[in-house]
Amino acid sequence: MTDVLVVTVMFRIVMQVLMVVKAVMFRIVMQVLVVVKAVMFRIVMQVLVVVKAVMFRIVMQVLVVVKAVMFRIVMQVLVVVKAVMFRIVMQVLVVVKAVMFRIVMQVLVVVKAVMFRIVMQVLVVVIVVVSFRL
Repeated sequence: MTDVLVVTVMFRIVMQVLMVVKAVMFRIVMQVLVVVKAVMFRIVMQVLVVVKAVMFRIVMQVLVVVKAVMFRIVMQVLVVVKAVMFRIVMQVLVVVKAVMFRIVMQVLVVVKAVMFRIVMQVLVVVIVVVSFRL
């Protein structure tokens, strides 16, 4: 009977020790987890800061390259547009010059004909007047 009592008492003592050990271990593990969580959070934050800085630099370099490429493309397009516009303007000016030349020539022909008639009529009048005086 005493053996059973000793075993029962020993069992209860062991169970209480295990409960205390369990509680202490739980607190230790929880504190370790809190510390690990804080350390991991700081590490992750520092890694994110570094990643953000690296990504920012990469994006800025890509934007510089894109800007340079776009500038070259726009400049080449503007050169082509300028050349095309110059040719169009030159052709229009050639046509305008030809049309203006024809108009001026026709006006000069008409003016010459009218002046010739006026001069001829004046000469006829002068000849008639001079011949009547003589």
